[in-house]
Amino acid sequence: MLIFFRRVSVCAPEPALRTLPPALQEELLACGHTGHRNQRIAAAALCRDVLAAESGMARSALSILRTPAGKPFCPDTPLRFSLSHSGDLVAMAVSDREIGVDLERLRPVRLDAARRIAVPAELDYIGDDPRRFLQIWTLKEAYFKCIGTGLMGREQEISFSVGADGTVACSDPAAVCRFHPSYPDYLCAVCELK
Repeated sequence: MLIFFRRVSVCAPEPALRTLPPALQEELLACGHTGHRNQRIAAAALCRDVLAAESGMARSALSILRTPAGKPFCPDTPLRFSLSHSGDLVAMAVSDREIGVDLERLRPVRLDAARRIAVPAELDYIGDDPRRFLQIWTLKEAYFKCIGTGLMGREQEISFSVGADGTVACSDPAAVCRFHPSYPDYLCAVCELK
């Protein structure tokens, strides 16, 4: 498994956009919010850069498609990957197995959302700590990206416990989940199927 990061602010959106396929350029230009559009451009550029480097294929030869549930994949290579963006950072996880990554910028959060996504043991862990809420959130996002379904209101179908040393236990024995060091003001969680 490999994890890559790119700052959105250092990825010039116009030149990066021109390196992408025309249909993707149109899709990204239709994104109304400039900040979100720049995140998606940086993610698309990082994705093609990494897949080209890791597969040995030309960047322009890569086809990036989506499953009906929205999980991206590249039929041209056996590599599995996942993308996430938050604030000024984009993350990409790459593996030979199914993988999911989620990235969240540390920020104030509404802790009442915890009741919607967390099981009782997770709620006890979260307490009134926004960082712990974001830990559980990133783990759940990474897990559901890994299995290819997205959250879709299923947040309580999986549970996590986080040890004092940061180790993660997942209720799905087929998944290995952990936090990956990123930038000081971000949390990054990765889940991979065994």
